[in-house]
Amino acid sequence: MSKHFYVYYSYEEFGRGYIGSRGCKCLPKEDFKYYGSFWDKTFNPTGKIILAEFDNRKDAYDAEVVLHKFYDVVNNPHFANQSRALTSGFTTEGLSTFKGRKHSEESKKKIGAASKGRKSSEETRKLKSKQMSGEGNHMYGRTHTPEAREKIGAPHRGKVIEDWHKEKISQANKGKKLSEETKRKMREAAQSYRTPEYRKKISDRMTGRKISDETRERQKIAAKKRCEIQKLDRMVKQSQQIYSLIYLWESDF
Repeated sequence: MSKHFYVYYSYEEFGRGYIGSRGCKCLPKEDFKYYGSFWDKTFNPTGKIILAEFDNRKDAYDAEVVLHKFYDVVNNPHFANQSRALTSGFTTEGLSTFKGRKHSEESKKKIGAASKGRKSSEETRKLKSKQMSGEGNHMYGRTHTPEAREKIGAPHRGKVIEDWHKEKISQANKGKKLSEETKRKMREAAQSYRTPEYRKKISDRMTGRKISDETRERQKIAAKKRCEIQKLDRMVKQSQQIYSLIYLWESDF
């Protein structure tokens, strides 16, 4: 039986990743139990993406060498690789002493400031999009566990979008035109929200939940604003009708 060769990226759900190459007798997509031959025992991957498949071991290994160099996996804290592949073997030269440590808040701010304003090229964006689409996406065919959803949602609860942020979003979207395909998807999504099945799903999800006093107060304020807007709309429509009648009356004379 011939072997299949491929380059893969294994990863922790909320942590680091690992790039490696492998040859196996089964199809790469069936080799889901293998996450890599890493040395770092604190690295606990839960998923794997097949980056590319090759006809022979040399091509797969060459691709691994290129990726290791491009991402500087030895020094990059986002990777669990503790050695970098070379055409002549592996090297630990330049091994980072930062592994296992955390950035200080000041360091995070500096990294953030240095990254601001950077824009990926169109080619890079297309490549990333292709890699993360369909089966290439690490969440393809999977769903988040209730614990994971809670962990994702908790930091965002109670957040209020500031007016300057809203204005920034508005300015970024001005002039953009939605494609017919996007419009169609939005219509279909909006229709799905009106189905009895979807409403029941929301109802079941909200059963037993208690709304805090703070949330109730925000809902009251929002409802009051909606009533005021509706009242103004009615007044404007009535005024328009009155003006129309006056115009018709004057035109008769």
